[in-house]
Amino acid sequence: MSKGLRESSLIERKMGFLTAETAVTRMFVTDLHYDGLVIYSPVQARLITQGMAKILIVDDEPIVHRLLQHHLERAGYELLAATNGREAIELAAREGPQLIVMDVMMAEMDGLTALRCLKKDDDTKGIPVIMITANSHSVTRQESEAAGASFFLTKPFSPNQLLSEIRRLIPEKSV
Repeated sequence: MSKGLRESSLIERKMGFLTAETAVTRMFVTDLHYDGLVIYSPVQARLITQGMAKILIVDDEPIVHRLLQHHLERAGYELLAATNGREAIELAAREGPQLIVMDVMMAEMDGLTALRCLKKDDDTKGIPVIMITANSHSVTRQESEAAGASFFLTKPFSPNQLLSEIRRLIPEKSV
């Protein structure tokens, strides 16, 4: 038994987890083992059977990147990262993410310009885009919606609200 868990504690923890006999790469595997099987959380087990949805995070603020990465990886998503609109357009065309979370205000190419480019391209126009910004002006929201944004969040926002919108925009069966 790992991490010094008592057997009764292990069994209690096992009740909230699903088991899987196959090894999976790029997963966030717990250190919890039982009878030679790795025990996965429900999210991890879903990813084993259905695969991971790929999300592109676009923001030039490292702290925002780390926060989004933390919450989205814990929710079981595979992440791509870009720091400006140009990188986002290139990555979206090459990698085909299921969703993009993009900041409005960035250097080199802002999020609205990148959004307009993404929505003009046949290969990327169907990708849902959640725009995030510290600018709470209604004009920014209107411009985002007019350019084709699927949803708009003003910083600071709740990670649960973001995850709820992501789940709405990427149904599990599409992963």
